[in-house]
Amino acid sequence: MLRFIGRRIVALIPVVIIVTALSFMLVTVMPGDAALANSGIQQNGVSDAALAQARAELGLDKPPLQRYLSWLGGLLHGDLGTSFRLNTPVSHAVFSRLPITLEVGLLAILLALVIGGILGVVMALRANKTTDVLLTVVSFGGIAIPPFWLGALLVFVVSLTWGLLPPSGYVAFADDPVKHLQLLVLPVITVAVAPAAILARQIRGAVLDALGQEYTVAARARGANRRRVVLHHVLKNASVPVISAAGLQVGGVVGGAILAETIFTVPGVGLLLVDSISGRDYPVILGLLVVLSSLVLVINLITDIVYAVVDPRIRYE
Repeated sequence: MLRFIGRRIVALIPVVIIVTALSFMLVTVMPGDAALANSGIQQNGVSDAALAQARAELGLDKPPLQRYLSWLGGLLHGDLGTSFRLNTPVSHAVFSRLPITLEVGLLAILLALVIGGILGVVMALRANKTTDVLLTVVSFGGIAIPPFWLGALLVFVVSLTWGLLPPSGYVAFADDPVKHLQLLVLPVITVAVAPAAILARQIRGAVLDALGQEYTVAARARGANRRRVVLHHVLKNASVPVISAAGLQVGGVVGGAILAETIFTVPGVGLLLVDSISGRDYPVILGLLVVLSSLVLVINLITDIVYAVVDPRIRYE
């Protein structure tokens, strides 16, 4: 098992290097001038000397390769740089907001697993019947609905029309637990719908496959009722591919959380990323891309480990 984990960790090293290089390239080719956006000088009538000085102060006067190597060296020592816009360490700006995004993402994944699990099992047990057809249409609709459109729709219907929940904002749990949870309901639903629909399709296929296996047929032949067969045989074996499917949804949840935080003004890393892009705050953009990418890679690593624990054949391969 330790060798399996070691191989997975070693395989992540080139991926992380590629992620840092691509992130830096994307930031480098972004349109706009970070010096004009963050130095406080006016674009109209600015002299070349003032603009050159502003770029030198921000370290933008060096060649891209030199800037990348310097930034990468700082990253290896745990230094993500200093924000152009906030004038604070990037690590503080990112990690002070990351727990909020993690909370939204974790709640969304849990909700997606619950909804997707229930729908997937019902669809499999009612395969090719009216219930299956209707839930299939619903699941495809959940996959097709863009999160930003769903978020706007929830605000209009649930908050503005029905007045059931506040439309946007954020309150810390320690300040007001009830208000905190109320403000997270709509963002979490917005993020969870698409993963839940995808997981429902995956779980349906896994349960149908398990229902057709010999051990299921043998259990029914021994007189076990359908409920016992589903709970003790089908769900246990169907969980193996579902673990992998759930891990693959992490990237989508991160992207959905960024959109949801922008729509509902939740002060997580998603809102920070949008503000940093509009303000051409290159160090924060780079730091966020690296942190979020690393988070997805780590969660995928954990998924591989859990997958290997549940199915020992994986690590033996």
